[in-house]
Amino acid sequence: MLTEQILRELGEQFGLMVDWSNKNFIPYLKELAQRVVQYEFGQSIFWLVIGIVSIILGIIIFMLEIKSKINAGGLCLVLGIVLIFCGISIICCQIDDILLCKYLPEKILLRYAKQN
Repeated sequence: MLTEQILRELGEQFGLMVDWSNKNFIPYLKELAQRVVQYEFGQSIFWLVIGIVSIILGIIIFMLEIKSKINAGGLCLVLGIVLIFCGISIICCQIDDILLCKYLPEKILLRYAKQN
């Protein structure tokens, strides 16, 4: 799971000159990498739920405005459409992150190393 490039990136990020063959350091680094990927996966699931709720709220508001139960002069139509599009964009981004966590965890680790 950990490639030499990821180890170099982490070493440069933390400013460490580490002997990567150290028997104590590699298992810890592997465990840390797994926790980072799990954290990203959990965070993506959280945002996926928020996206789904946003779409549901947008549809409800949109339908109430169309059935004339809310008379807001078209404001609820716009709000409903905005919520639906925001929810769709959130879901698309989070599905991409979930797939990265599953199939390319190294890319998630490089992203975290370059972020900080």
